[in-house]
Amino acid sequence: MVSENSKSIDGLLDEYEHQAQAYWDFMTPQKRAEHAWLAGLIDGEGSIDIIKRYSKRSLQPSYVARLQLGMTDKDTIIRAREIAETGRIYVRRQHADRNKFPNQKTYYVWVATTQQTATVLQRCLPFLYTKRKRAEIALTLIQDINLHRPRPSPARIEYREKLRQFMHILNT
Repeated sequence: MVSENSKSIDGLLDEYEHQAQAYWDFMTPQKRAEHAWLAGLIDGEGSIDIIKRYSKRSLQPSYVARLQLGMTDKDTIIRAREIAETGRIYVRRQHADRNKFPNQKTYYVWVATTQQTATVLQRCLPFLYTKRKRAEIALTLIQDINLHRPRPSPARIEYREKLRQFMHILNT
């Protein structure tokens, strides 16, 4: 990819599949079913993306993999967070003008970022269908971040930007 010592995307995905299989080997049937359910929610209602951020202290951008699941059913969001064992839940309240939007419900969003995202996606990867390619790209970014800390080279920044752009294409 970017350099000779970079692992190929296929090699990284094989590694993630191996890690997921090792996790599955020790998981109870109940846990497997829960992660299959969570994968279905992510496929249907979730979003996986890569965010580019700039810091006041650094001239280089940083990249964050983000997994979100949002809906008006609070219990489902809480259960998804319990199964994932990570992330945060945010509440988007009703519109301030209730007369204009009388039927608008409160919206709940569960969000996981970078390392949290990796944990959830590794466990759900075998069951993802619609969002599988996005999950693979996010996992590739996270692996690259973990391998090239704390200051990535310009080539690594370029590689991450290409992953972000590819994710953007998939999400449009």
